[in-house]
Amino acid sequence: LLSTISDPNHSISARSRALDELPKRTKQLGDDVSVWVKGLTRRCAMGGFMNEELVHHCILVAQESFRESDLDGCMSFLNCVQMASDVFPSLCSKKEDYETLLELYEECQRVPGTENRKALEKAGTLSVMSKILSSVSPVWKESGEGLDLDRQKQFLKVCTGDGTPEQAKHNISIMASMIGSVDEDESDQYGGILKALTSSSRMAIGNDKVVNVLAALTALAEKRPSLFQKGPGSKAIRFALETVLLGRGGSKSDQEDRDEEDEDFEDEAVATPSKRKSKSPGKSPGRRKNMTPAKHVALLDNTSLSVACRRACSALEFLVAHIRMSVLQQRAGKDVMVPSVSHIAQIFEMLAHVLRDRGLPPSNRDRRDCKDRQDRAALRQCCALQLFRLCDRRLAIRVGNGLKNLQENFLSIPMWHTLAGSLLDEEHAVRESAIEELSNMQLGKGYFAASQEVDAMAPSLRFVAMSVFCADGDGHRVHSVANGNAANVGKLSLQMKSSTLQAVLQLRKTCEQVLNGCRQAGKEAERQFEYNLKMKVMPEYAVPFAIHLLCLRRETPSAGGSVPGVPGLT
Repeated sequence: LLSTISDPNHSISARSRALDELPKRTKQLGDDVSVWVKGLTRRCAMGGFMNEELVHHCILVAQESFRESDLDGCMSFLNCVQMASDVFPSLCSKKEDYETLLELYEECQRVPGTENRKALEKAGTLSVMSKILSSVSPVWKESGEGLDLDRQKQFLKVCTGDGTPEQAKHNISIMASMIGSVDEDESDQYGGILKALTSSSRMAIGNDKVVNVLAALTALAEKRPSLFQKGPGSKAIRFALETVLLGRGGSKSDQEDRDEEDEDFEDEAVATPSKRKSKSPGKSPGRRKNMTPAKHVALLDNTSLSVACRRACSALEFLVAHIRMSVLQQRAGKDVMVPSVSHIAQIFEMLAHVLRDRGLPPSNRDRRDCKDRQDRAALRQCCALQLFRLCDRRLAIRVGNGLKNLQENFLSIPMWHTLAGSLLDEEHAVRESAIEELSNMQLGKGYFAASQEVDAMAPSLRFVAMSVFCADGDGHRVHSVANGNAANVGKLSLQMKSSTLQAVLQLRKTCEQVLNGCRQAGKEAERQFEYNLKMKVMPEYAVPFAIHLLCLRRETPSAGGSVPGVPGLT
């Protein structure tokens, strides 16, 4: 089968049949074998068109092209290297290749002249280079001298000034890999990075690069959440939550400006045009209003969004990343303090509140700058994605002698309905992102994939039921009565159908394993399965949740009134 897949002389249909047959042959060998075979299949399917030698030459030619000022040629070869690093990072992890990539990246950062830097930004050279190094660094085996002080300063300069939020995240990942590869006791180096990012001048609302700083803190929280338990780390948490999102704190003049803005927001008729103009520093003069949000563009890097919008999105992403990684690493047995129950509940409520308010930020200070259609859609998209990620079934905190699952204890029924509504958002970009995230949850991919901390887990039945909002009929222009004719999701409907089917099959497998274990444990355990566990793992129990979602939609005809026993849900 592998030879059939890798031989380009075979027809496409023959190779497709071999690809379909391979999972059936390995199904009985277990999940680990299946994952290994999938990786082997990808490598065989590549044939001989990509290997270490070709990647090595692409890196060298890219460097030579850059030195000869041939930016187009450099980008052509870097794109090939990026494709290789995305699929198989080890292809770029040889010591010589890694050092050449680092050297080229540093040469790009030291390019003199404003025009040359603008050309690099337009071509996306620095972003591609940082992404390649971020992918390759974790698998680089030759540690070398690690992260020296000069290189650390150069990387931090990108995080706090010159680069984009995406580059800031990648630079933190690169530094983390370098630190971890040299010494297990790396707290001093991490502390220096955190101290540089959390200085008073950088963690300020007036800082133009505060979005970069928050993005860098997000990447740092994903690597070392224990850094945020006290000192500068806890200061960063308070800044993101209280100053950026809730609009508290700041200098006295900032507070006076904020009070004036709140009065203007409540009674806009009193405000003069000049005053309104002075209170909107986050909007660029040439920025078009009420555009449809751009697709396939990272929210934090989307310059068509207001600064206030991107700042709020980066703060939310940082807080959620800190909660997620703290819980996962504690479950893996590491000495990490999980955020308090009240803090987690506040983040859940804040995310749901923004969705209920149709994308208005929590702080009145930012609402004036986030009234445009694209800003509000971006905030809804961000909150939906972060709420899905907090509902990862692996996230459970220890309370007393048991584990307290986050989505079961903090996602109330009204919040669940609000989150499900994001699958039918008025903006296609928001719907698309929400559906893809739900699909990743059901398949155990992306943020829900198995990691070094905890293995992937099947989703809750409440989230399996959400797939009813992704039905789109047989044709792309034919709406389905199942979702109230509220939104068209196009080809994603087929993807969602496939992911839901796989989730149901995985739940069925889990259900049978749990039942067999309970039967072996005795009558009491079997009774516990029948009256408790079955309702959590048997996929058929997703149907009542689906009916609940459909019956309580605004588009569904109803006699009105509130739902008995569920406060806040009508």
